[in-house]
Amino acid sequence: GGPAFPSQPSSGFDPIGMSLRDYFAGEASRGAADVLCDHVLEGKNEDARVHAQAHAHAAYLYADAMLAERQK
Repeated sequence: GGPAFPSQPSSGFDPIGMSLRDYFAGEASRGAADVLCDHVLEGKNEDARVHAQAHAHAAYLYADAMLAERQK
């Protein structure tokens, strides 16, 4: 997918930075922290861990689907 925020220094293209896949996954994860904080505040740390792992996996599935759609 390439970089999400590439820079173009005077010496040419520099693809340093976040990948577009990581950017899409991060965008898909927006709001997940609220649910995780609720679990932690209720003392349900294991629930928070399991939820975070599942959400991270789902976010990258979403990102992969976004990248595939861009190729059409």
